[in-house]
Formats: sequence, C-alpha cells, structure tokens
Amino acid sequence: MPDEMFDEALQAFRDGQRQRAKDLLTRLIKVDQTRPDYWLWMSATVDSEKEQIFCLQNVLKLDPNSVPARRGLVVLGALRPEEAGLPPANVLEDTRVVVPAIASGTGLAGLLANRRGREMIVLGGVGLVALVAVVFAVLSVAAPGLFRPQRFVVVTSTPAATHLAAATATLPLTALAGGACQVPANPNAATPLAAYLCLTQTATPFPIATEASVSENYNSLKKYYHDDDWTNIVSHAASILADSNVPQSAHVYFYLAEAYRHMGDLPTALKYYSGAAQKDSSFAPAYWGRALVEISQNKAQPALADFDHAILADSSFVASYLDRAGYYSLTGNPSGALSDLQQAHLAAPGNALVLASLAGAYVDNGQSSQALDQAQAALAADPGLALAYFARGRAEYAQAAYPAADADLSRSYRYVLALDSPLPAQFQAGVLNAAALGKAADKDATTALALLSQAIGLDGADAQLFLTRGGLYLQASRWQEAAADYTAAVSLLTRSAPKDPALVEAYVGLGQAQLALGQAPDAAGNFQAAAKLAPDSFPANLGLGRADLAAGNTDAAIAALSTALSVATVPADKAQTLFWRAQAYQAAGQAEAAVADLVAYGSLSGASDPLGPTAAAQLTANGPLPSATPTITPTPTRGPSSTPAPSATRTPAGTATRAAAATK
Repeated sequence: MPDEMFDEALQAFRDGQRQRAKDLLTRLIKVDQTRPDYWLWMSATVDSEKEQIFCLQNVLKLDPNSVPARRGLVVLGALRPEEAGLPPANVLEDTRVVVPAIASGTGLAGLLANRRGREMIVLGGVGLVALVAVVFAVLSVAAPGLFRPQRFVVVTSTPAATHLAAATATLPLTALAGGACQVPANPNAATPLAAYLCLTQTATPFPIATEASVSENYNSLKKYYHDDDWTNIVSHAASILADSNVPQSAHVYFYLAEAYRHMGDLPTALKYYSGAAQKDSSFAPAYWGRALVEISQNKAQPALADFDHAILADSSFVASYLDRAGYYSLTGNPSGALSDLQQAHLAAPGNALVLASLAGAYVDNGQSSQALDQAQAALAADPGLALAYFARGRAEYAQAAYPAADADLSRSYRYVLALDSPLPAQFQAGVLNAAALGKAADKDATTALALLSQAIGLDGADAQLFLTRGGLYLQASRWQEAAADYTAAVSLLTRSAPKDPALVEAYVGLGQAQLALGQAPDAAGNFQAAAKLAPDSFPANLGLGRADLAAGNTDAAIAALSTALSVATVPADKAQTLFWRAQAYQAAGQAEAAVADLVAYGSLSGASDPLGPTAAAQLTANGPLPSATPTITPTPTRGPSSTPAPSATRTPAGTATRAAAATK
C-alpha cells in the first residue's frame, strides 16, 4: 500500500499536481519518517525555501551519502560546496555566467548589476524554488539540464565592460575538439552556449562598490555580498550597525536586506530596504529591492510605486526598467513592458541583454519584424547570448518560419529558464510554452506535450497553456485529455476573463472533444456558448451543426451549417461545411438539397480530402438529380479560419538584468 501511494505521489508530481503530491507524501511520512526518498520528493512540493532545506537535511540524516540532497542544499545556500563532497563540476552543472556590467549610477549600481546577473529566479524562496533542490535527482531523466543552480561562477562570452555598451564576443584561434562551432539541437545547459560556439570565455572582474571602505568589517561585508555569503552578511552588518565609529550608510542596510531576501525572510528584508531608502532617498537599489520583495508578497501597487521611485532616483539604473518590464509582460501589460524596455534601450543602447529583452517585448506586441531586428542586433553584440536566440526564435515563430524558430528555441530555452524574474513560476511557464510551440510546429508533439505539462505544473492559472495542450491532444485523438484541458481553460477564463476571445476557442475545443467522444448534447451546448460569444465564428457554427446532426436535430443542424457556410472564407472550410450540410439534408429527407451540396463540395475539395470517398458514394447512391445545382452562399470579407496557427501568447520578454544566466 505505501509503495502504491508513493507511485501515485510521483505520478501526481509529474502531471503537475504538486498539491496532491504533497498531500500524499505527507501521509506517507506520517506513517514512516525513515524513508529518505519520501523526504527528497517532499522537498520538491513544499512552498518555502526553509521547508525545502528542512526536508533535504532529513534526507542527509537518513542517508548521509545522498548526492541529490547535498546538491540541493548547495543550490539553496544551506551547505558550502567544499563541505558537500559533490561530484566534479560537470556533474553538478556549476558553470555559470554573468551580465556585462551596467553603468554605475548611484552607489551600488555597478555592483548590483553584476549580482543580479548571477541570481536565480527564486525570490524569497517561494514558488519555483520548491523544484530546484531535487531537479538534478528526480527530473534529470525527463528533462536533463532544465534548471540551473542558484549561484553562478562568473564567466562570460563578452569582454568585461564598465558600461552598458556593445561588447563583441571573440572567436579563439582554434575551434573546440570535434570541429564545428555550433550549438547542437538539444544542448546540455551545463555547457555554456559560448563554449558550443567556440567563443572565448573571459573571467569578469568583480566591480567594487563606489562607497568608501571605512573598516575591516565593512570590507568583509562587501566581500560576503560578492560571495553570496548571506549568513556572514547578517552577522557583520550587525557589528557595523553597532559601531558608532562607522557611518550608518544606506549600503549597509541594503546589503542586509539582500541577505534576508535571499534567505527567504521577506518581512525583514523589506524593513532593511526601507531603512536604506530612509538613509538615502536617492539610492535607487533600495527601492528596486523593495519592489522585488513586494511583488513576491503580491503587493503590486507598492511595488510599481517603488520601481517609479528607483527610476526617479537614478534613471541610469537599468535594472528597474528591466524588472518592471518583466512584471508587466507577465501580468498582461505588453505595451507597458515595451515602453520600459525602450527606455532601457535609450539608457544602454548597445547592450545585448537590453536588446534581447526588447526583442521579446516586440513579439508580445505583435511587431515581429522589429523583434527580429533587435534580436539580430543582440546577437551581433554578443553571439553567445541565449536570451537573444530565444527572442529570435519567438520572432521567427510569429513569422511562421517554424524550422528556424524551433532551432533557435531549442538551443536556448534551457538557458533562459535560469534567468531571474519578478514572477519566476509564470516566467518559466512562458519559456516552456514558447519552446513547446516550436516543437509542435516542427511536428514533435511528444516533446511539446511534455514541455506544456511542465509549464502547467509551474503556472496552473494560465488558461493559454491548457488551450495549447488541449489542441495537441485533439490532434493526437486523445479526446479525454483534450476535454479535461479545455474544461480547465473554460473554468479559468469564465472566472478571470469572460470577454477574452480565447474563451470561444476553449468552448469550441471542448465541443470538438465531446463530439469525438459521442457526447453530442454536451458538445452542442459548448458550441452554442461559443457561437453566442462570437456569432460569426466558423468553428463554433460548424461544430454546432455537426453536434445537432449527431443528436438528431436536423433542422437546427441545417440552420447552423448554413450560418457556418456564410462565414467561411477559405475553400477548405466551405467544402467541409457543404459536406456536413449534405448529411443533414439527407437525414431530413431532402435528397435534392443533399445532392446539390455534395456536387458543390466536389468542386471545392481536393483529391486528398478524407471526406471525398463518402461524398462520392453518396452521390452514386442518390444519383445526380437534374434539379441539383450547386449553390454556395456568398461569404463576407472577414471571418476566422478554421485552422489558425497557434500563437506564442504570454511568453515574457525576458528580464535582462539577470540574463547573463542565459548565455554563456
């Protein structure tokens, strides 16, 4: 029984049902607390970093040799790498990257820019952090290299720069062993893109904060910040604050706030960010950091106000624009994100990270040509920047260049998953969604479904993810799964966005799945709901006609199919409608009308149309009646196609302050 429950918990986790997995594991642990595998998987379902560390520490108590637990504790900062006794770096995936230095601005701006380039997407230990610790252990088979460690060794494919200016990566004199300098179709995220591209990797000097050193403790504090040593920051900051001979600068409060934020103590972090702002009202990083905490606490308005304060305090502190743009892009305000990134571009016109983020914003705003231009400019500035490949892939997808899009998205998305974001789970879900669309367009439905399932596990409130996966299930004739996904999409949209056009798509998809399952009355109800929201929707009216026909309501079927014919705009849609209306006429005993529609169908359909043999057989059975003349209802100049290309909606532009993690 315990083994069956454990298997059920693992399956729930793989299906994205994290809460169910957590509930099952909790019950198992209550029965037997001596199983390290229970605690290991529990660490992937809990909600806070502290809980995750507790679970992994229990694993080590039960199994001191557990490499996954030691890896997870190193990732979370609870165990030093030198104390962990881990396998070599190529196993730990400890190759890391950093953003080119951002212009100093005020005080810590230069230092902070590089720190932000090395941070993972975890804010306050909530959300995605629950997956990080065990990903190397339990997800490596399903998705090797999907996520990255929280801290990064500082390497870059571009020379170190003191400003946000263009920096061109250089090629070495000889290529890597094996010859071609190119990224494989499925790169290992532990290997920087720069290495695949044979780019020189140059260690980036760590920029020192501009504030003067006033004591040994203060020098140590800056060093600990460089080393991500949060515990020592807290203890040394306390000593500095207690020393009356040391000025109580905003920088000390900021370092302390950063430490508490990374340790998961958001209320205390918020207090010290506020203290930094009170000490120096022109200190932009204090407002920026406080905004990030407020977003983690679902305090949107205070966060946006603090971003405004940061920008007013120092308009050259680009991190504020980038993170606010990231927030906007993930909360349905693509125009706001584009505006912020255009401002960042003015402040740092040659920076590859800003250019790549701007390219993503152009995609979100339906400007694929501009997006492609900006992505190419980003790659010209830094050929090893994964975020630029990702943005170019999204632009190519928007322009229906599907093979190129899949190639760019496949080579980059694993790296982009490691970027920092104000809303980490939603950001990663969007990245996985974009990668899935590329795979689906390249006819790799299996991988696309796997990526979408991971995305839904991260952000189960995004109806678009369910719509996309439901469409793939329909194409694969997996009717039950399709019906479940479309039902979820309908539920989400009716609650949160009842006027969203996507609700029509959800009703239509659900109706199509139910029709295939033989649930004609239910299907008719959903098609009717779609037609009520969009009376000129071809898929809604065609589906309603077919559902009414299947339910035996021939008069209603003829009416709905006639409406579908009036809004059809392409020959294939017209042919399909004529075929089904012929079936309705036949069922109603109107043979002449049925033959007329079949003859008209024959003039429009192609030789490969799967309905053709049935139509030919019916014409043979009925005989070509002399009075049967093909008549096609005139069509309006507008109307939706029955087979639109899927859109890469809600994939974030990518916040570039941490985008170094995407590159090299």
